[in-house]
Amino acid sequence: MASVGLGPKHQLAEAHPQRQPDNSEPLNHVTRRAPQMDSDKEMSAPVMEGNDAVTGHIISTTIGGKNGEPKRTISYMAERVVGTGSFGIVFQAKCIETGETVAIKKVLQDRRYKNRELQLMRLMDHPNVVLLKHCFFSTTTKDELFLNLVMEYVPETMYRVLKHYSSMNQRMPLLYVKLYTYQIFRGLAYIHAVPGVCHRDVKPQNLLVDPLTHQVKLCDFGSAKVLVKGEANISYICSRYYRAPELIFGATEYTSSIDIWSAGCVLAELLLGQPLFPGENAVDQLVEIIKILGTPTREEIRCMNPNYTDFRFPQIKAHPWHKVFHKRMPPEAIDLASRLLQYSPSLRCTALEACTHPFFDDLREPNARLPNGRPLPPLFNFKQELNGVSPELIKRLIPEHVRQQAGLGFPHPVVANRYAAQLQLCCPQSPTSHSLARTIHAHMIASGFGPRGHILNRLIDIYCKSSNIRYARQLFDKIPKPDIVARTTLVKAYSVIGNLTLARKIFDETPLSMRDTVSYNAMITGYSHNNDGYAAVRLFCDMRRGDIRPDDFTFTCVLSASAQIVDDEKQCKQLHCGIVKSGTAFATSVWNALLSVYVKCASSPLVSSSSLMREARKLFDEMPKRDELSWTTMITGYVRNEDLDAARELLDGMDEKLEVAWNAMISGYVRHDSFQEALLLFRKMRLLGIHQDEFTYTSVISACANIGLFQLGKQVHAYILRTEAKPTLDFSLSVNNALITLYYKCRKLDEARYIFNNMPVRDLVSWNAILSGYVNAGRIQEAKYFFEEMPERSILTWTVIISGLAQNGFGEEAMKLFNQMRLEGCEPCDYAFAGAITSCAALGALKHGRQLHAQLIRLGHDSSLSAANALITMYGRCGVVEDANTLFLTMSYIDSVSWNAMIAALAQHGYGVQAVGLFERMLKEDMLPDRVTFLIILSACSHAGLVKEGRHYFSSMRDSYGISPDEEHYARMLDLLCRCGEFTEAKDLIESMPFEPGVPIWEALLAGCKTHGNLDLGIQAAERLLELVPQHDGTYVLLSNLYATAGYWDDVAKVRKLMRDRGVKKEPGCSWIDVENMVHVFLVDDTKHPEVQAVYKYLEQLGLEMRKLGYVPDTNYVLHDMESEHKEYAISTHSEKLAVAFGLMKLPPGHTIRVFKNLRICGDCHNAFKFISRVVGREIIVRDGKRFHHFRDGECSCGDYW
Repeated sequence: MASVGLGPKHQLAEAHPQRQPDNSEPLNHVTRRAPQMDSDKEMSAPVMEGNDAVTGHIISTTIGGKNGEPKRTISYMAERVVGTGSFGIVFQAKCIETGETVAIKKVLQDRRYKNRELQLMRLMDHPNVVLLKHCFFSTTTKDELFLNLVMEYVPETMYRVLKHYSSMNQRMPLLYVKLYTYQIFRGLAYIHAVPGVCHRDVKPQNLLVDPLTHQVKLCDFGSAKVLVKGEANISYICSRYYRAPELIFGATEYTSSIDIWSAGCVLAELLLGQPLFPGENAVDQLVEIIKILGTPTREEIRCMNPNYTDFRFPQIKAHPWHKVFHKRMPPEAIDLASRLLQYSPSLRCTALEACTHPFFDDLREPNARLPNGRPLPPLFNFKQELNGVSPELIKRLIPEHVRQQAGLGFPHPVVANRYAAQLQLCCPQSPTSHSLARTIHAHMIASGFGPRGHILNRLIDIYCKSSNIRYARQLFDKIPKPDIVARTTLVKAYSVIGNLTLARKIFDETPLSMRDTVSYNAMITGYSHNNDGYAAVRLFCDMRRGDIRPDDFTFTCVLSASAQIVDDEKQCKQLHCGIVKSGTAFATSVWNALLSVYVKCASSPLVSSSSLMREARKLFDEMPKRDELSWTTMITGYVRNEDLDAARELLDGMDEKLEVAWNAMISGYVRHDSFQEALLLFRKMRLLGIHQDEFTYTSVISACANIGLFQLGKQVHAYILRTEAKPTLDFSLSVNNALITLYYKCRKLDEARYIFNNMPVRDLVSWNAILSGYVNAGRIQEAKYFFEEMPERSILTWTVIISGLAQNGFGEEAMKLFNQMRLEGCEPCDYAFAGAITSCAALGALKHGRQLHAQLIRLGHDSSLSAANALITMYGRCGVVEDANTLFLTMSYIDSVSWNAMIAALAQHGYGVQAVGLFERMLKEDMLPDRVTFLIILSACSHAGLVKEGRHYFSSMRDSYGISPDEEHYARMLDLLCRCGEFTEAKDLIESMPFEPGVPIWEALLAGCKTHGNLDLGIQAAERLLELVPQHDGTYVLLSNLYATAGYWDDVAKVRKLMRDRGVKKEPGCSWIDVENMVHVFLVDDTKHPEVQAVYKYLEQLGLEMRKLGYVPDTNYVLHDMESEHKEYAISTHSEKLAVAFGLMKLPPGHTIRVFKNLRICGDCHNAFKFISRVVGREIIVRDGKRFHHFRDGECSCGDYW
């Protein structure tokens, strides 16, 4: 097994100091704690005075005196001490009056303790729990008060038995292992179920063994407690070696499953002859546990202690259980140990379930005996612990021969009637009916009553309807000749859970002579509800051929099934004719089902919807009677076929104002973005006094959310609070989900959070809504918190968080979550892929992006528009604009986002003319540009110096397309003018703006002034920026560079001092390159990269070759006042040069060098890379903070205009 080292010791609960198992041999390990029980009162018991009990001393006390029992004196002679502890001793004593040997546990008392052990032991009476006979108090000369518990004496402990076998170098016989372990679980089943006690210190020292009968008894209840849900308990409990992992992780709200873990440790020790998880402290024990069970997952740790937050554990694989034990160990023993020793408490079997394990089958044999031929101790006399237990479990607990010995007779009619009456009280829909039915069934079995006939059918029906079909099937399989009622009940049950194979098997096994209309209806309904329309229709045809007369329910089911498979007008009419020819006067439900067939068929893209809707309307008008479903079906049909006018006409023509139909109409308006009409109809609905329900409010609130009518949505919210005094949970859930969406879409996220926090019940829609709100608001940290807290996640959940992280600069986290989603078995949709691809675009991770593209194709998502648009952006931002263009040209459908992505890719790579040409092609194909399109095309013109085109597009926004330019559009236009030195026109543009210029405007002006050395105008722009964003480092850097270019070094120093005084730090420049799937990051004048010295040496050699071609370092880009040779050195250590040199050293010849930089590339580096591309004969691609530069054969794609 692997060795383990653990780091986070501070969160692991240390065990309280206890004796080592090998230092003593106690009967009862006596420990005292400070237990608390709310219902405790001082226990009345005789008090005697005397010295401490030692060998030979006689202790006298009185017992009795209650419930008419006379008082009597009883005396004990202390014979020997058999156990010692922190708070007292256990000694063997003999009753002088009767000669009986007892064990007396003498425990020190003070006012802090309330005798919880005494109170708990008085509740217990079981063969496998040590018996309390009586108790008394005693005092000493030091006025110390002791509680004396007089208990039955059992001479051995399991610890001593184990030590005996160990001393002889033998393993305990397997029969004794089974017998002892079974009795441990019997005792635990009793104390867990009847008094509800958790022992909390199960170990061999606390398990007594009678060497003659081999009966096992639990003892030492000093640590025991009745566990109350929600009440904190101490985690410093239970002895080392046997402590459950949740206690080691510091859990305080644990369950009695900690006893199950301890019992599992005892079982393993009996099998191995030594402790399975030894450890001197909590960390050591956890190390031993991890060696066998492996490192617990986060979910397993949360199951043990939800408050545990440190997950830094070494990743160790689980050790196979069969390798823990010797080769000849029975597999049943290994299986039982693995079921008991689980990290998650809920996965451990209960004590009763453990008793039924096949490992103990030998004990259930009729002729099972001890090796000496004596009978086994009582093993199957269960009583109160069986309350509420399933009949199946009871049968496995109590062997058949034991039940027969108890005397099973034939049922008496009076008994049968009583059970039948009791079962009639079990309503299948009631949450308590299943428990009540199981109790009645268990009583039948225990009393020897064999259910049959209508009682058996009733039990099967209750089990089926309460989702316990397994019990129902077991009853059914034991019926020699099941009747049609039992068969049909099971057919229905299997159909409900979607298991049509078993449902049809039972149906086919039903004799033809026994089948009736109800049985056929059950099977046809099963096919219909599980979307197997063809099978339903075929079975209906078989029914007609068998001369079984269908009823209205049959026709309704068949028509519902037919709606799933009928896809043209001819089939609809054939079905209609077949119904009419049957010559039956049908119920309204049949007409509604036929109407639904027409409407659903009309929604198919393969048919003429208008023709079918006309036929549906004709049928609707001919119906002898119409109900709510009839009206709603027709209105919904019109809505689905986008004929809102016909739907509204039908609604207005209704004589009876049915709320369901009105809801359908409002929902239809919302679904087709006719939000104003939906709100007007809601207002009319209120004026007419038509009742509104959760469906009404949900649609109306959604309409308000989609068009940003916050105040109206708020009024609807207030109206709901005023009129719905006590809404149902279903009502509250759907409406609250809509309200969360309303508030977050209207940028009222705190109000949305308040609603979420106060919802009485939440579903996945609630969690996804609040998650979307925080993601859309850019509050990613809070969004991550909600994501981690979600009880369940859907594909939408993953998509929202991945896309949110990707769009807010958390690309690496987005990629990790995308991989985690796949590891958890959630197959990503195209939108999830789009989010992951967006992350690759932000990170420049071309290899990962290509892998995602390949996965898209393999999973059949390559035709997805959203994924394709993300791929165009990714390829563009990763420097392979050719691949982006190829993808764009091969797309089967493109929208405005596709055009925008491709134009942006060309613009980023310096292909301004091509970007303009693509934009013109977009206009020729009648694709209207939007705000984003104009931002992109203005940026393209700016980077390419296309002033004339930029002016035209900027003016055409308002003149030709009715789009008012916002601040970003003005900033792009200003950037274009300033790059070209058109400062007069730039100032005129600023003065003509319909709003006060903000940060983007002044930043564009300052950048342009720095490029052209316009000092005065640049200083004005910088002053405005320092007023608006005094903490933004870019302003100081540009102003400092502006002064440095002009040679005003004193002013440079002043700007830098101002930065220091204001605590503003310049973002350090860094560049990175991906080499052999590892990202290497370089800083300016880097000294930390392990190969940086080799990089400097390579750069020096490269510089010599560059100078031969005419390269001269441009020291004007050194913005510090220093000597010329120092300036040359300063520019030679820029991060982008180091990254390019490293790539040339490491990547194969001919391989393109791709470097990414967080800031704008400097002029000298730009010039140097042109020379380097000539020297090495390779293409170099650099993506800086603004755009891409492709250096090839001494030229750059930007044309030296950037």
